[in-house]
Amino acid sequence: MATGHGEYASVQQLRRWEVPKGNVRLDQTLGSGHFGLVVKGFLKSEQATQVVAVKMLKENADKQQKKEFLDELELMKTMVPHPNIVGLIACCTKSG
Repeated sequence: MATGHGEYASVQQLRRWEVPKGNVRLDQTLGSGHFGLVVKGFLKSEQATQVVAVKMLKENADKQQKKEFLDELELMKTMVPHPNIVGLIACCTKSG
């Protein structure tokens, strides 16, 4: 977005990433990774329900793993959408 002075604002617009945990319904496990499971899920929004991959932190994660997981989440929030990279749609970090 141009400011009229030859400068550009951030590519990312301010966005509300956090969604209520109740808006996500989990289905089958797709795989596992460093942080925990990846599960097929359904994200309900005002517009529609979409199929998503839900990356979840394992239940017995220690403090360092939680920090690394949240750091990765923050990094993904800054990424510009790309067709060859899985993008972040939303997150649930407020409750468990």
